[in-house]
Amino acid sequence: MTFDSTTLLQILILSIGIYLLLAFLRSTRGSGLVRGLGLALIVGVYGLWGLADAMEWFELKLIIQGFLGFVFVILAIIFQPELRRGIVSLGGNPLLGRLLRSQRQDVVAEVSAAAAVMAKKKQGALIAFERKTPLDAYIDGGVKLDAEPNRYLFDSLFHHGNVLHDGAVIVRGDRVVAASCLFPLTENIEISKSTGTRHRAALGLTEQTDAVTLTVSEETGRISVFKGGKMDHGIKPADLEGLLAKRLGIADAEDEEEHGEAGASRTSFLKRLFTEHLGQKLAAVVLASLVFYGAHQDLRFSKDKQLRVVTSIGEPGLARAGELIVVLEDGWELESAPKTCSVRFEGTRDQLDPIVQAGGIVHVRPGQQEIQMEEVEWFPPLDPGVDPYWRDGVDLPISVVGLEEIEVTLSPDMLTIITDNLDPRYEARTDKLQFHPNTVRLRGPANLLEDLHLRFADVVLGLADTYDIDRTVALAKEFSDLELMDQVRIQFPIVLREISLGQVRVPIYLLRFEKSEDAPEFLAPNTEAEFEVFARGLLDEDSGDEERIQVRTFVQERLRSFVIVDDIPPGTSTGRVEYHGLGNWREELAEIVDEVPPDAELRVELVSDPELTLEKREGE
Repeated sequence: MTFDSTTLLQILILSIGIYLLLAFLRSTRGSGLVRGLGLALIVGVYGLWGLADAMEWFELKLIIQGFLGFVFVILAIIFQPELRRGIVSLGGNPLLGRLLRSQRQDVVAEVSAAAAVMAKKKQGALIAFERKTPLDAYIDGGVKLDAEPNRYLFDSLFHHGNVLHDGAVIVRGDRVVAASCLFPLTENIEISKSTGTRHRAALGLTEQTDAVTLTVSEETGRISVFKGGKMDHGIKPADLEGLLAKRLGIADAEDEEEHGEAGASRTSFLKRLFTEHLGQKLAAVVLASLVFYGAHQDLRFSKDKQLRVVTSIGEPGLARAGELIVVLEDGWELESAPKTCSVRFEGTRDQLDPIVQAGGIVHVRPGQQEIQMEEVEWFPPLDPGVDPYWRDGVDLPISVVGLEEIEVTLSPDMLTIITDNLDPRYEARTDKLQFHPNTVRLRGPANLLEDLHLRFADVVLGLADTYDIDRTVALAKEFSDLELMDQVRIQFPIVLREISLGQVRVPIYLLRFEKSEDAPEFLAPNTEAEFEVFARGLLDEDSGDEERIQVRTFVQERLRSFVIVDDIPPGTSTGRVEYHGLGNWREELAEIVDEVPPDAELRVELVSDPELTLEKREGE
């Protein structure tokens, strides 16, 4: 049994209930019988039941459990008179009287008024107020009443001509419950010998109980109040109600002396809580613990646990918590099985506590179609009283198949490369994708290897991928039942992306480096060469028109197109168009655009006719 806060709270509540029951029965005439029955219950019944449980004497335990059902019936029969008296007197219990403060205040007012009248007439009186300690023994010795407190009632009861004027009147809560009651006399030898019997009885009762008593002297008419073996005497009628209310603990305000008394009262309460009737309190705790343990052991609960189904080839060792390990022979595989399974365990709370650490192992055979609960071996082993069931009520369905191995030649269409998040200045040359090795071995169920269309998991490129790719790839999720026997790597380059910035036109010039008398003279052509401008890593597809125009203009201003006349073959007039002029473009372009990356490239490509037919001068 786990002693958590909930368990301890339940035992505490049960202990308080048993202690109050024992305290009530202790105040009756059957206190000796109560102790005897309590001892018999603890030693003779629960002690024997605990021994039978420890020794696993299940037959004796069953007999005792059957007998326990009659124990409370036997107690009810034996203590029937006391129980009836307790129910009748419940309304007058001092504890409940505290909830009726306004009515008790009225009682104090009526008693005070009656005492003032009797003091004036020198009419003797003795009135006792019951508090926590029951005064049943004294009530039984007197004449029982059930009357509402009234000043005229008290005056009548203590009138010299009334047969009940001898003895005391007892007030319980807001009712007068008895008259002509006899109290024990004080044994205090320091009290004056002139003190009358009525005052000695009032003092004696407060020495043995927590009652508050009031007396009116027949000789002097003086009013006295007693509490805790102490006497306040010579009280003026005008001060009586306030003092009496304070002594009963129902006053609205207390003076400094009473505050000190309240603190002492709290200290006294705590002292009595841990010392008074200690044996009875310990017995209540022991009995409550045994009763709770018995109920705890008898209750059966159910607990559901979700297990993850995993496979293992050969000997798996011990199962881990939350796993059901399916052990297969080499060359076989679990073709189909639930990824998780739910198991319901039934047993007592103590038996189910270790279930949180439970894991299972089951060995399956080739071709097996289901797993029965009896085949599962649990770690740690289950208590013999725990019964496991499949939560769905049916055996766990599985399918075990044999494994084969094949060779597969890899091709680019087996892999998808996602470039959406690639730096826009770069491009992936997937056309140059290579697998290493190019042929791999696959192992898996024969039915999956037939007509296989193998695919690898997608490769996603990001902003950081600005260099050639060389990484390992895995099979796609839909091929998770297959085992890739070789490690597969892929390689392909990442290069700067080249984009076109548009076309520019520049004039074509004629150049002659050697003068020959027989060389023909050509007219300068009135035409232009067209070039397309390409940038790599300098701009991207999202660059604006303004940036593109700036770069094109930069190229157009520096580009020179020409035909070298010296290179024209004799007898012909067709020359080849050539160009130059970009030179050290990086430094010059940096003055125009915001940034020129060190790996950027800029080039032009002639798109007009690379050959130009020239016109000879007249006379040639």
